[in-house]
Amino acid sequence: MVMTCSSFSKTLAAGFRIGWVIPGKRFKEKILRLKAATTVATASSDQYIIAHFLSEGAYERHLRKLRTAVKNQLIRTALAVQKYFPEDTRLSIPKGGALLWIQLPSGADGLNLYQKALEHKISILPGMVCSADGQFTRYIRIGCGHPFTETIEKGIQTLGKLAGEA
Repeated sequence: MVMTCSSFSKTLAAGFRIGWVIPGKRFKEKILRLKAATTVATASSDQYIIAHFLSEGAYERHLRKLRTAVKNQLIRTALAVQKYFPEDTRLSIPKGGALLWIQLPSGADGLNLYQKALEHKISILPGMVCSADGQFTRYIRIGCGHPFTETIEKGIQTLGKLAGEA
């Protein structure tokens, strides 16, 4: 049994708040009842806009541009990490998505770096919070979903300096 859920929030516009479910036969009626009980109606104008976007092939073109932009942002972020972080830092560059995993040098602690980064208003995720049993203490995750700017580069430079102290 496979159930598929998705939305346009990350790829098109968070404000639309429109998604879809392919529940399969087993859960179809329950999903329909839950939808009816929790949502009076989805804005028809938003649905029309997305339907038009899909029918004209614009969504696929948009996704191609988005994938290219995110890949470039990820590459620029990775290059900045290589430039500013301690020498024995390792990167895990994904084939898709906008999240860069960084393995800190031996002895460094991702949670400690997270706390120091917060003091500088830099947002990262310590790897241990992605583990049920506290693994990945030397890892951090950086989101690369925003366009790479001078401000982001300065943040990575600061983060790299902090990583050398962590």
